[in-house]
Amino acid sequence: MTTTVFDCNIKNVRNPLQSLLKVLNVESEDYTKTETEICGQLYESTAALEEIDVIIRIVRKNWCYLQNSVLNGTAIPPRELADTRLIINKCFNLIVLSLQRCESDRLKQKYVAFFQNEIKTLLPLILPTSDVEKEIYLKLTGPSCNKDKCPIYHYFHTFQDVQYYVLLFYYLTRNSEEFRDHITCIMKDLIVLSESAFRQRSDTAFSCACNKDFWLIIQVLSEKLLGEDTFWLIFNKVVENCNSDFVLWLLHDVADLQAVDLNGKYVGAASDRIRPNFVLLESALKNVITNVEFGNSILPTLKSIEPLVCNLWLKSSKIEVYQMLWEYYSKRLNVSARANTNLPLPELTELIDTILWAPKDCTHDFELFLAMLSLHLNEHTYHWGKMKGRIYSQLGPNKLKDLNSGGIFNVLLLFLSLTKVNFDELSKKFLSFIENLPMEKKQSQLIWRFYTAFVVRHLRENRNIETVTVPFIKMLEESSTDHRLFHLIKNFVQDFDCIMNSTANLQLHQWLLLNSWIHKYMSSCYYPDMVTLLNVLLSIIERITKEDVWGDWEFCFKNYVYPALKYSRSTPETCGTLAAKIAILSPNLQAEAFVFFNSETVTPKVSANFLCTILENYPHSLIITPQQETMALQTWVKFCLLTRDGYEDLTRNIIKLDIIPQFIKTAIAPARDPLCAFLDCIGGDIKTHVQSSSLSKLCEIFFGQAERWTTQYFSQPDNEGIVLRIYTCLGLAFFKIGPLLYDKHKSNCPFARLVTSLLLPTELILGKPLNPFILQSIKKTWHLFFEATVKLNSPNDAFIDRILRELVIRYIPHFATVDSPMLKCLDNEFTAEVILDKLANAFFKQATKEAESNIFKSLKLINDFVQSTTSIVLLKLIVNKTLYGLLEVIMFHNQRNMAVSIVKNITSSPLYPQVKSEIEQVIVGITEKHLAFNTPNYFQLLGHLSRVIPTSLKSLIPRIKQQVVNVERMRGVGYDKNLRLNMERFEATLLKLS
Repeated sequence: MTTTVFDCNIKNVRNPLQSLLKVLNVESEDYTKTETEICGQLYESTAALEEIDVIIRIVRKNWCYLQNSVLNGTAIPPRELADTRLIINKCFNLIVLSLQRCESDRLKQKYVAFFQNEIKTLLPLILPTSDVEKEIYLKLTGPSCNKDKCPIYHYFHTFQDVQYYVLLFYYLTRNSEEFRDHITCIMKDLIVLSESAFRQRSDTAFSCACNKDFWLIIQVLSEKLLGEDTFWLIFNKVVENCNSDFVLWLLHDVADLQAVDLNGKYVGAASDRIRPNFVLLESALKNVITNVEFGNSILPTLKSIEPLVCNLWLKSSKIEVYQMLWEYYSKRLNVSARANTNLPLPELTELIDTILWAPKDCTHDFELFLAMLSLHLNEHTYHWGKMKGRIYSQLGPNKLKDLNSGGIFNVLLLFLSLTKVNFDELSKKFLSFIENLPMEKKQSQLIWRFYTAFVVRHLRENRNIETVTVPFIKMLEESSTDHRLFHLIKNFVQDFDCIMNSTANLQLHQWLLLNSWIHKYMSSCYYPDMVTLLNVLLSIIERITKEDVWGDWEFCFKNYVYPALKYSRSTPETCGTLAAKIAILSPNLQAEAFVFFNSETVTPKVSANFLCTILENYPHSLIITPQQETMALQTWVKFCLLTRDGYEDLTRNIIKLDIIPQFIKTAIAPARDPLCAFLDCIGGDIKTHVQSSSLSKLCEIFFGQAERWTTQYFSQPDNEGIVLRIYTCLGLAFFKIGPLLYDKHKSNCPFARLVTSLLLPTELILGKPLNPFILQSIKKTWHLFFEATVKLNSPNDAFIDRILRELVIRYIPHFATVDSPMLKCLDNEFTAEVILDKLANAFFKQATKEAESNIFKSLKLINDFVQSTTSIVLLKLIVNKTLYGLLEVIMFHNQRNMAVSIVKNITSSPLYPQVKSEIEQVIVGITEKHLAFNTPNYFQLLGHLSRVIPTSLKSLIPRIKQQVVNVERMRGVGYDKNLRLNMERFEATLLKLS
């Protein structure tokens, strides 16, 4: 037989009821032993009854030793502790065994009476738990690894052993009166331990597994001897003066023991042993809610009774419990333990789900009450009539006026929680409650979130929402006209995914929620909020496409969503994707959508997204017209021009079009910058391609509208990088495929329109300042445009000649001479000749009317170039194209010093000997032109030159003198004193300098 009754310090957990049954079964194997050794003495079971007094004396001696040692704090070796407990168990076990095996009723009666007297001498020696110092039994919670060495552990377990055997004796002798009294005493002692655990906020009322087993044994023995209901009568009497919170907490654990069947297996509510104890539960609960301070939570109390009324006792649960709780909460609706009642929709729906399906997870007392009430009414539907009267009577119009946000939260939560009981009735109550709220409360995030959760609740139940959403749609439409309420719509939009994901059935009239409010909202909401809305709508259309239910949703998307995409004040990229998906699903919209979303008014990224989506399945499930092909190509070019990256997707779809030659597709398909790849592809063999009418047409398509896009963008440029890309790409287009863009016989060819838009805008012509982004981009790409235009120049082409002149003279004021792009072009003799010619004609003429600052800049530009060049060809160009003008500047303009500096730099150049003759020829030309009519200016010029090139001037004296004679002859005089005098002075100056 087992040496000790209770021992939680063993690895293999024992079944207490199986051990009890073995004790009660005298035929079991453990009771076949006939001898028991106690303190070195062998006792035969048949003769032990004659020595009951001796055996009990041993028990008393060992018990007193153990009790006194523990209470006095005397140290006892662990082995001695175990031996003492073992002796006591052996003594009681021997007596029980002997009584069980006694076959004589007369003798058995005698021994029972004798043993009973001995017990009465023993029990007074056992100190009640209530009299033990608190510090002692608190140590029972010590680590299990020290239990075999802990005196207090052995003391309390021996205490249970003794009480168990005494109780077992009364049970075996069928002494119901003594049995009842002893159970009462045991309960009092065990409850003291439970009260200690309660004060320490323990999770269980049992100090250890043995304590729990003892409670179970008490229950079973009580049920067998006194009847099934007697245990609760005794228990209720014992705890009648205890704290009500503690009583309910203890009741939970003790009642849960009835879920264990007689085989020791936990079977839950299926146990035949379960007997509800609503008398105690109602009494204690009433005390709790009567005495609780206003505002305090009763969550621990509800946590204690929830497993009972919602599980073990559910079948016989009483509505009075919930009526009592509702009376309590109806007076405290405005009191909420939640710091924030504006829960996000996922949290709110999760809370409702917790109330409906997982009551144990509720973290607030009112919510747990709702969960318990919902479960009860769902099980006992006939109680709904009684309960709803109580609920509705406490929610009258006057009460509703006084509700704060917490109160509204609680009432709406109540209605949604009870939809599990009567969905239709509670839905009407929910709507009526919201309808009767004041407008300022109705226009709150709390109400909108609950209404959305209400819709989600319907959808999860697979219920049609056509009627219940009518008030909410009205709220949406009203809010869409008031910017102050946009935050409500914003959060509703964010919550729409929850609505869509709440059910697999998309034919429950969810589309009614997409109404005219969309257009109004999109026309005024903030950009990020519009992006959110569009992403939600995109996910919706993808979902309904996948589920193949477009027919039900088509009306709302065509009439409410699509128009909003066209007329919103700003257009996020998603607009294009969404519009394309609608157009694909509604073929009658495709033509109109193709035109609109590829128009100039639509941003490039929107158009690109539209095309990527619409062409995704081309040509398998889409046919497009030649006009649409043209629009698609122009959108591609526009996108490549007005954006800086992300060309891959659109290019991959564009090259599906047959209008693009295969060799071009091959070139642009793998390119990171497909537009530049196109220009390289065509420009690499421009002489061949310029003869192709199809390529001319293609280039006309590509760049025919570029002037309109760029003009529109340049009206308010917001990105310097994009402006630079526009100028770079179009500069490369001019440079590489200019012959395909320019036709001298067409005044509106792409080249002509782009030059006007990009390089000669109205602001430039009128002398207004250019946008800094534009000016910097022109500065970085001017050389491309100029060289490209020079390459297009041909005899008698007045347009190109005018463009070249304008490019030079209009930008002289805007470019700093230090880093002017014209310097790059001066390194090339073909472009240098044009620049020098335009500069000379514009700034270096006698009659020029250009501003002095511009004349100075042009002179400074040439001077800087003269100082840096090492090319004889370029130096000759400077002499031939500008020296004549430079000399006139010296004669007639204020910037003569800079002009003199240029001449000086030319003559000091190592290349001067090679251009000397050209310089002298220019001086002769100046002499022939100005000697007769601008004599003072002319000789002033010679004075400046004499200091720079005296040697050359000496060699020119005969020719100058001859010209003096010619002038005198023209004047009809043989001797002109003024001319001769100036000539003499000039010669004297030269003589001094030589």
